[in-house]
Amino acid sequence: MMFKNEKFMLLLMAVFVILCVGIASAQGSEQSLEELTGKSVQDVQKDPEESAKSMVSNYFSAIMQQEGKGGAALTDFKITNVDSSDLSDIKVTVNLKYENIPELPAANYHVIRIDNTYQVKKQFCAYDLIPNSRTHGTVNCSSSGNEGSDNFTIAN
Repeated sequence: MMFKNEKFMLLLMAVFVILCVGIASAQGSEQSLEELTGKSVQDVQKDPEESAKSMVSNYFSAIMQQEGKGGAALTDFKITNVDSSDLSDIKVTVNLKYENIPELPAANYHVIRIDNTYQVKKQFCAYDLIPNSRTHGTVNCSSSGNEGSDNFTIAN
């Protein structure tokens, strides 16, 4: 049985999900944020770990500059790990902090090769913030945005 506070929180999360939209392309540019923060294959292969950190840092810094346009404002992020053992899919673990949102679990972001560049792969992450949920505190990310429709979802 759900209490009124839990129903309100679920309603609030649902409204937020509706307000969340994909990351807009940089103003005045036809390139996506992923393309703008990408690096050449040659640069990444010289130092995959540092290159991936740099791309993800630039990617989330650009999102922070948008100051919550279309959703909650990203206020901080921290890169906690980089796994460059597979150069076709470099995994970067990131903790994100959003304005007025409880602490979120870390999520893996992917730096992938597209033609002659590497880019941060845009993805949708569903965070289960529902109290008393058996999966509370988990995160599921996908590139399709179909994960966890009842959870807190962020497009990054």
